[in-house]
This record gives sequence, structure tokens and C-alpha cells, in this order.
Amino acid sequence: MSAEAKYLKKLETATPLSPIAHAKLEKELGFSYQQTEGALIYMPCGIHYEAIKKVYLYLIVTKNDDVIYWRKKPCLDLPEGDTPSLKKDSTYNNSSIPEHQQQSDKLYTAVDSVYASDSSHRRSVAGVCIKLAGGLVLYKSIFQKSISLSSTKAEFYTAVAAGKYILNIRSIMSKIEMEQFEAKSLYEDNQ
Repeated sequence: MSAEAKYLKKLETATPLSPIAHAKLEKELGFSYQQTEGALIYMPCGIHYEAIKKVYLYLIVTKNDDVIYWRKKPCLDLPEGDTPSLKKDSTYNNSSIPEHQQQSDKLYTAVDSVYASDSSHRRSVAGVCIKLAGGLVLYKSIFQKSISLSSTKAEFYTAVAAGKYILNIRSIMSKIEMEQFEAKSLYEDNQ
């Protein structure tokens, strides 16, 4: 038995969701949990943990928006799990995640990017979140296609991508007779 086969056998018996179980779930559900997990922990370092913590805190603040985000493990019957407790952190202030009072037909868009965060190809990571009437309509986190030469350019490219998403959503909204005529605010920081 090869070393790789021994390692896979050890994983299969040591973890509740072995690679075989992941493949079986992916085939049954048509969704790759491993890919999602990998996207969250790709090249982890301090800034990634801070980003995940902020995403987690955002999800806790917006848990009344009917976005389901917590499960003990991926499975077919979707068991209810206790919401994990959040340790108090001196660097986090609850007022830094605003709860926006929204009208039922207004779009709220927030974008952010991390300049040259991947050392292998120097591309920036961009994130876009669009909400309508308090509910999440679109969220996306991607590597930017081109290499930015500054933090400002990385933020600008992300804002341009978000503008395209807003135009797409507005065209869909006009088809269902929810036209948006006024300019949309796009929230972003440049750090």
C-alpha cells in the first residue's frame, strides 16, 4: 500500500467527512463543500483570519435577514446547530458593522479589495455584496483579473465590477417592474 493510500485511509477513518464522503455528497447534491472550504482557507495568514472574522461577525449581525449560514456539518437533512459564541475582541467595535435601514426597493452595495494579497501571482482579492430590502441578493469574492499597481487601483477595479453587477441587477428589476431611476450609492473603503 502506497504512502498516499495509507494517508487517505487514515483520513477516511479519522474524520467524520472523509474525502470519499465529500465526493459522495458532491455527487448527490451537485455542490462542492471542499471547494468552498478551500476558498476560505487558501493560503491562510493573519489578514485572512481577520477577514473571515469580519465576515462571520457580519453574518451574525445580519442573521435576521433570512440568510442561512451555520451548520455543524454538510449533510442532506440540514440539522439545526447552535450559533457559535463570539469571543470579545478588543480590536472589534460593534459599531463598525452598520445596520442599514433600507427601503424595500433600494439597493445597498458594499465592496472591498485587498491589494496584492496573493504572493504567487500578485493579484488582489475583491469582494462585492449587494442587498435589496435588507436581504442578500449577490455576493462574490474573486481574484482580480489584472495585477493592480496600487491599493487605489485595486479598489477602483472592484468598484467597476460592482457597478457592472448593479447594472445587471437593475435590468432584472426593470423586467419585473421594480425600475430604479436614481443613482445608487456604492460603499467602499480605500485603505
